[in-house]
Amino acid sequence: MLISLNELKKIRQTNSEFGFRCVTRADIINSEFASELKEAGCYEVGIGLEVNDNEVLAKMKKGSSNKKNSKATAILGDAGITFKLFLIEGF
Repeated sequence: MLISLNELKKIRQTNSEFGFRCVTRADIINSEFASELKEAGCYEVGIGLEVNDNEVLAKMKKGSSNKKNSKATAILGDAGITFKLFLIEGF
């Protein structure tokens, strides 16, 4: 079952203790999305950074870069959302 952020916001409005974690991609995180997540009760986001090497990211066809990954973590931090980074060793 999929639940939209708007539905999660409604739950949060009636239950201030409601919160959730989620997993997403760094390349879709922007300030608006982070604000929406926070408003809906998100307190932690997992991001699959995989590696800290642009060349390897390109070989993996991740569609991401160190710059995008850094920007995503900064946006989440500014929004007050903690984050976990998923990494691959030895690709």
